[in-house]
Amino acid sequence: MQQHMKNVLDISRRRMHLRNFSRGLVDLYSNALDKLVK
Repeated sequence: MQQHMKNVLDISRRRMHLRNFSRGLVDLYSNALDKLVK
């Protein structure tokens, strides 16, 4: 049972990491676009 809880926590942590990672990519992309436009 405890192992299952640990797996769920690992999965949710990984999902959060992916969300933060994609948000960072979007920020980088929009910053690059701003520089190109200016």
